[in-house]
Amino acid sequence: MKTLRCLILICCSLVFTSNSDAQQPRSGDRETPGPARTLNKASTEAVPSAAEKNLNLIREAAESMIRQAAEDATRLDDHRSAVRIQGAAANALWEIDREYARKIFQRAFECALNHYRETRDSDRVQVTRDLSISRPDFRLEIIGLVSRRDATLARQFMEKYVEEKQRELEERRGLPTGPFDSAFGKVDAAANDLLRIAALLLDTDEKAAFGLAQRAFVTGIPQAAGYFFTQLAAHNRGAADQMYRMALERLSQDNAPVPGQLLLLSAYPFGDNQVWIAGGDSVSSYRFEVPKDFTINQELAHRFIEVSFAVIASAAESDASQLPEGSTRQGCAFFAARLLEPKVAQFQPALLPQWHAVTNRLSISVGNKSRDVDQALDEVTKAQNTEPTTDASERIQQLLDRADRTPNLELRDDLYREAAFAADKLGDRPWALKIADQVYDLDYRRFVYSTLNFNAAVRALKIKHFDEAHQLARQVDTIDQQTYLFLELVRAVRKDKDRANTFLDEAAQRAEAAPKNDARLRALLGIAYLYAGFDSDRSFDIAAEALRTANKVPAYDSDQSRLVRNLETRGGRGSSVEVKTVEGFDLAMTLAVLAGIDFNRTLALTQTLESKPLKLATIVAIGASVIEKKQMAKAP
Repeated sequence: MKTLRCLILICCSLVFTSNSDAQQPRSGDRETPGPARTLNKASTEAVPSAAEKNLNLIREAAESMIRQAAEDATRLDDHRSAVRIQGAAANALWEIDREYARKIFQRAFECALNHYRETRDSDRVQVTRDLSISRPDFRLEIIGLVSRRDATLARQFMEKYVEEKQRELEERRGLPTGPFDSAFGKVDAAANDLLRIAALLLDTDEKAAFGLAQRAFVTGIPQAAGYFFTQLAAHNRGAADQMYRMALERLSQDNAPVPGQLLLLSAYPFGDNQVWIAGGDSVSSYRFEVPKDFTINQELAHRFIEVSFAVIASAAESDASQLPEGSTRQGCAFFAARLLEPKVAQFQPALLPQWHAVTNRLSISVGNKSRDVDQALDEVTKAQNTEPTTDASERIQQLLDRADRTPNLELRDDLYREAAFAADKLGDRPWALKIADQVYDLDYRRFVYSTLNFNAAVRALKIKHFDEAHQLARQVDTIDQQTYLFLELVRAVRKDKDRANTFLDEAAQRAEAAPKNDARLRALLGIAYLYAGFDSDRSFDIAAEALRTANKVPAYDSDQSRLVRNLETRGGRGSSVEVKTVEGFDLAMTLAVLAGIDFNRTLALTQTLESKPLKLATIVAIGASVIEKKQMAKAP
């Protein structure tokens, strides 16, 4: 770190000197009467201007700092940060020195492999006592970066990664599985990752992408299937249809096809953006983005329904006691039969009598689980917002009646919360607020109010009711959520600079008054990011305060730069979470934007960071932004 600090100081010194030389007249250069000097064209083009010299110094310094940061990262105890810093450094230096960049990529990947071998690093981040969210496997992050640069090296890394996943699977054999593993059957542990990397390779190496995808479906249907088919369809619709057909046939040939795997294939042929799976007392879903103007392939839709009937009928005829997790499979088959019935009615109505017969057999087989399936289908209906208004109102009233009869205060508050959110979703905000008033616990009541206000502000933004959105944003308690709304307001009115500045000023005042925690840090970074386009001095002031906050937040890293909205029940028995990636909430990226305004000032600001991983990551991001500008300038 001392070497890097010296490099930064030398860089600032050199650039400052260059600026001074450009601005101060030299002795003997005064304009005096006399014959004009003439220079030939060639000599004029050969001599770089002071500004060009300054830019060259900055670029050379940026390259040196990135190299030094990559070396310093190898000595970090935080291996996750070390890998990410080296990967970003190699990616930034690729067009300058490919041999060195390839070496850094290899070193980063080996570091990641060793880390996962030596520790049982969790791929989850705990949000509450009972809720965690996924964080990326940083081995895959390196493969993703490399895939855009060197397809051969990416394939080598992928092979090593698959070997490691197989080894990890063997080590975990016999340990308890997750709640939905039994619903999906035994699919290769690396299959989901193969599909994610295949999606990354689509633009650079289509043949390799198809090869990886085919491998992913060898042992069954991976949970990332819906995501991959939509990604492939956006790239090559014909190839997506062909691979989907292959996966469907693969499932139909199983001796005991898994209903959960069938549901993973249930979205693509109909252009849906979500799949739902349930088999016991819980329901899970996966959401993805469908390509614009997606059209339904009738042949695929019909074939999916045919295979669905075969899979569901197989489950109905099977002896649950003879199958692993047989009761869960039958419960999942019953859920699938009920969920897919509207598709059958729309695309193959002649099959409905047989479909109903199989559904009835499953209803008898699952026994008490049918109530769980009813609840799961109710959750799907609520999420899809397909309930008629009268039914929704009736359901809200049922929740209120249950709350009135419940003596347990925690359970009662949870029922009021659920009813308030349902009324809000129905579009009846006054009713939602009236219901929220009945929540007994004051802190939990404030939480419900804040959530209702956030949702209402988002709706107001969508219909361009900016004054209403502004008033609602003020009533959101959590500072990063409130700031997110203010930033969306600024983006919406940015052509009106006075109004945008007013919103930014208010957001800054509120963020600066908030407690010094990770939410405040995200808020300040987002504000500094947007101020860069309006008032650079204010942007640097806010960024300086953000870095002072970062020094007060222990173990902060890029995984915490996302906006997480947790809707937890009062008793902590359940919750849901929404995760957003917000432009500007990432510390390194925000400072990279500021570096484009004032390189020296940004470097000096970076030196105030106490966390070595954050400092190194920021230095690499700043240097990369300089190199990227140079490469863009070279482009024709």
